[in-house]
Amino acid sequence: MDQLSSLPPTNATIGRWSVDRYINILRWPVIIGLAAALGLALLRLNQNWQMAAWVIVLISVSWQIKRQGGQNIEALTAGAVTGAALGLGSSVGQMIDSPTMLALANIVSDTALTAIAGALVTTAALITIRIFSR
Repeated sequence: MDQLSSLPPTNATIGRWSVDRYINILRWPVIIGLAAALGLALLRLNQNWQMAAWVIVLISVSWQIKRQGGQNIEALTAGAVTGAALGLGSSVGQMIDSPTMLALANIVSDTALTAIAGALVTTAALITIRIFSR
């Protein structure tokens, strides 16, 4: 066991960026998005308001990716992480509001589906930002 702890840390990367860089870039958007999704779910606002908040957060993430010089793979990764946080916040808020077995199952499914949608929206927004910023 001592041999494993004495190994040098690996420089894990996703795309061209290290995991530490993703953490530095996504820390505040994920925290704000998670709190907003949880709050909107607890306030029982219309789903359209939640979707609008999600899109705003995901577009801001794609803008950050563009400013940092990221490409599509970085946008996919950042969007998936941010989308998972948004889905988790929303589904936990729904679970707190009305605790049922269906709401418990939605924690997993909403998180996964929102992560996929977040990756797609962030990448599409990054491509759009690049097109219109030329």
